Amino acid sequence: MRILFLTDLHSVLHFVPQLRDRERDIDLCLLGGDFTNFRGEAEARRMLAPLRDAFPRVRAVAGNTDRAPVSALLEREGLSLHGRGEAWQGLWLSGMSGSNITPVHAPTEHTEREITALLEAGAPAHRDPATPWILMTHVPPRD
Repeated sequence: MRILFLTDLHSVLHFVPQLRDRERDIDLCLLGGDFTNFRGEAEARRMLAPLRDAFPRVRAVAGNTDRAPVSALLEREGLSLHGRGEAWQGLWLSGMSGSNITPVHAPTEHTEREITALLEAGAPAHRDPATPWILMTHVPPRD
C-alpha cells in the first residue's frame, strides 16, 4: 500500500502533473490542509480538482488558513476526517482540521479542550492494537 501526504499547498498546483506521473501507484492521498491562503470554497475547489483527478482516494483536513467554507466543502464532498474516523484497508484514519490557538489568529483555530474532543471523536470505538492508526492533523497535537 502506498500513501501520499501533502500539506500546505497554499494555492500552488503546478507540480501536480509531475507528481501524478511519478507517483502512479498511490492508493491513498492524504491532504493536511492549507489549500488556500485565507480564501474560501472556490479556491479550495480549484485546488482539490486536479488532486482528486490524479489520485483514486483522497481524505483531507483543512488547515488553519483555510476558512470555514473550505471545511464545509470537504464535508460535503465526503473527504473530511475532521472529528471523525473511518476504517480503510486494514487502517484506521482520523483527523482534525485547523490548529491550536496561535498569535496570528488564523480562521480555523481550536482550544486545547476542543482539540481533545475532536481527536477523541475520531478514535475507534474499540481500539485493536493490530490495526495501524493514521491520525492526520494540520499541526501536531501537544504531547
